[in-house]
Amino acid sequence: MSLEWNNWFSTKYLAPITIILGLVGNLLGLIVILKKKLNKMGPQKIFICMFIYDLIYFPMIFHPYLAYGFGINITTMSSIACKLYWYARYSIAFVSPMMNAYISADRFISVAFPTKKFFLQKSNIQFIYISIIVSLNPLIAVIIPMYFDLKDLIVESSVGLNQTESVSVVCDFVNLFWQYVSGQVDLISRVIIPSFLMITFSVLIIASIFKSRNRIARNFSLSENETFRKDVRFSIVCVSLNIFYILFSLPISIVVLLPDYPTNEFYVMFSFLFFGAYCANFYLMFFFNKLFRKVFWETFCCFTGKC
Repeated sequence: MSLEWNNWFSTKYLAPITIILGLVGNLLGLIVILKKKLNKMGPQKIFICMFIYDLIYFPMIFHPYLAYGFGINITTMSSIACKLYWYARYSIAFVSPMMNAYISADRFISVAFPTKKFFLQKSNIQFIYISIIVSLNPLIAVIIPMYFDLKDLIVESSVGLNQTESVSVVCDFVNLFWQYVSGQVDLISRVIIPSFLMITFSVLIIASIFKSRNRIARNFSLSENETFRKDVRFSIVCVSLNIFYILFSLPISIVVLLPDYPTNEFYVMFSFLFFGAYCANFYLMFFFNKLFRKVFWETFCCFTGKC
């Protein structure tokens, strides 16, 4: 596939679909998760933080959409605009995957240690964790704007036998060294650390479920069987959230490490695909969690006056 075709497909179809699904899904997810009936579904405050930051982060997609689809590049308006955009993008992106990691840890404890199942659901534990994550990444990302600035890009084109050059202004890394440094910081903080935690707890969840299934098979009881079924359903949500995030965020993180990443044929497509990782939480929870789906329909009926 050519660079032109990928850019056309991404801006024509992939970006608008991602924008609609992301904004609608995160808004609906935030409305539903605030309901009292979901207090016992898991660490509710972590879910709330996840949806809020996904909703805050998602408008970042409008920059590449306007730039590649309509030629409107807000980051080239000034050096400050260039730095602020990338600071905002780097400083917010870390929060949502780390909330996923917490949810997975809570699910593992709930399945493997039933007597300790409410430990990570305590409000003070959730508040401490949220405070650390929300404060830590902006402090780390503050160095990122130093690596971005406006640059003149020379574009060569040929008309018949004549070669012409045109100069355009782009917001980019100041040099290849800082591109590599920024890429490594982003890859470690936004992909490797949360992905390692997600994968670890996903494996532990699956192992704990099989262990619980064998125990219930030996000592069958209706109450334990129903609890086990609920654990399985919610564990599917956690594992699917983790897999979805890793698959959608890893490709663009690798491409950005390449020296000529802006001209890579998959750069634009992977950029929009990356935002898909921040719009999937609502839909995965809706399809895989019965309680979440029930509260959603109850909320929707109330909004339409059919309660």
